[in-house]
Amino acid sequence: SHSAGGDHLSKIGCEAVLLENVRDGQCTGLPADFDLSTYIESYDASQFFMPHQALAHMYVHLVKRSPESAWRDFADLSEFIVRFPHRFLTVDGTTTVPFLFLTRDNAHGVSTLDTRFCSVMFAKLHGLYYLNLISEEAGQSRRLAHEGVNGAAIRALTGVSFDLPINVPDQADEETTRWAEDQLQKNVIGEFPATYKTGDAEDGIVSAEAPRSTLLASGFVWPSSAQGAAFLA
Repeated sequence: SHSAGGDHLSKIGCEAVLLENVRDGQCTGLPADFDLSTYIESYDASQFFMPHQALAHMYVHLVKRSPESAWRDFADLSEFIVRFPHRFLTVDGTTTVPFLFLTRDNAHGVSTLDTRFCSVMFAKLHGLYYLNLISEEAGQSRRLAHEGVNGAAIRALTGVSFDLPINVPDQADEETTRWAEDQLQKNVIGEFPATYKTGDAEDGIVSAEAPRSTLLASGFVWPSSAQGAAFLA
């Protein structure tokens, strides 16, 4: 939504999370001859390998409340696992898979300090023994599979008019504005599900919902060395 001057009154951010398609003898996104036991001696395919169809999901954020960051991304990923826990179980269905390969775009790449910290916390929270972070080189994120999910969201929302349901947004108080933004978020989510190209004969389905677990990320900053020293003094 924009005011007459063109500045954003409310900005929506859609975060795509994609669980890749896994088949016998093939894992989408990994080399055809990839063998996890080469890197993890304890890996046993009969215990941990489970074929499944791809699963695509969008978290629709109000950017003013939860701006894009590594913290928000990992909160979405954590919520994704909690939302669809059956897709992350071992073959016997008793525990969560202990190995995860995570491909990220370069908006908050794998080399940043906050991404590394979030990945460690994420692994501890979900009992992961092995977490591999992968990122395309700069400018090549369009090659990532989840960009197809982003494209589906763009197609679903392009040309659709969304308005804040208040007459004079610039003069509304905070409580009214938050209510109007919540309605806007619901309207955007209402345009889903959408379809996306999976590379197979059939299209995939992209679902969407409002995130629940992003407040932890809001307002957190890394202090400088000088600030840290002053705090400890």
